[in-house]
Amino acid sequence: MFYFKRVYFFSLLFFVSSFLFAQKLVFKHFGIDQGLPSSIVYNTFQDSKGYLWFSTEMGVARYDGFNFKIYNSEDGLVDDIVFQVYEDYAGRIWFRNMAKQLCYLENEKIIEYPGNDLLQIKNQEYSVISSVHNTKDTLFVGFTSGTAICIAGKKVTSLQMSLWKPRTLPNTSSCVSGTPGWSTG
Repeated sequence: MFYFKRVYFFSLLFFVSSFLFAQKLVFKHFGIDQGLPSSIVYNTFQDSKGYLWFSTEMGVARYDGFNFKIYNSEDGLVDDIVFQVYEDYAGRIWFRNMAKQLCYLENEKIIEYPGNDLLQIKNQEYSVISSVHNTKDTLFVGFTSGTAICIAGKKVTSLQMSLWKPRTLPNTSSCVSGTPGWSTG
């Protein structure tokens, strides 16, 4: 009797679940034939408008759900090999490239970051691994050496990141010392 109830229960469960509808996942494969500039993609990113961004060795591709728009050095990129794409608080799309420089897309125009010369001076032997803006247009850049810099206007402050303390980014117009997780050097 117990066996019959168990079989009946699972049969009923299976029958009822066959009428339930679940959301199906859709995967699309993108390659050169679909519009990507390269088959090597370093980073993907979705911005606040829903665009998908693909950073490649031959520029950046923006996908709107139907078509790709390609941005490369002919459009103003500092270097075609782009490793990272991110969006800042103002909706600008930033690109970090092989040349250790930054540029951003604003109003469909690519603009070279005016502080690129400061990036080259402060960190000639290490690669940029991350960069982020706060709401006051202060740029924080992290390097593979474990150090970081803060660029506020033309002022550059070196920061030493502590791996054992919580890291927070100061939300000020200039770099401040004594922020938990960061120390100036």
